[in-house]
Amino acid sequence: MKNLVIATVFLLTTVSFAQEKHQKRGERKKENIEFIKNLSPEQQASLKTKRMTLALDLTKSQQQEIYTINLEKAKKRKNMHLKKERNSILQKKELSSEERFDIMSTRLDEKIAHKKRMKSILSEKQFEQWQKIHKKRITRKHKK
Repeated sequence: MKNLVIATVFLLTTVSFAQEKHQKRGERKKENIEFIKNLSPEQQASLKTKRMTLALDLTKSQQQEIYTINLEKAKKRKNMHLKKERNSILQKKELSSEERFDIMSTRLDEKIAHKKRMKSILSEKQFEQWQKIHKKRITRKHKK
């Protein structure tokens, strides 16, 4: 009986600590997202380029080319976010199926162009590694 009580107390304390740790992780993730949103496009591009340099072992010329790509994407993302904010404040209208199709089509065209640019900059080995990292990020994003 005494062993059962000790085991139960141990189990309860372990579970409660695990839940606290999980909650803290979620809060940290939200804080990081907010922090990144508040950075300038130049800062975002610089950080992303440095992360890619560490992961893919980029040369100086590759770093410069990828920085320009990341900067373009960060500026576009910032503008889209501001535009979306303004539109949501002004009006909340549903998009027609034609408008949705156009948006999805342009987004996919941009992704294809980005992939081609990355393929032209990176070596075959680096490109394969980049694709693996990119796929992991996408699957993690869709699991939520």
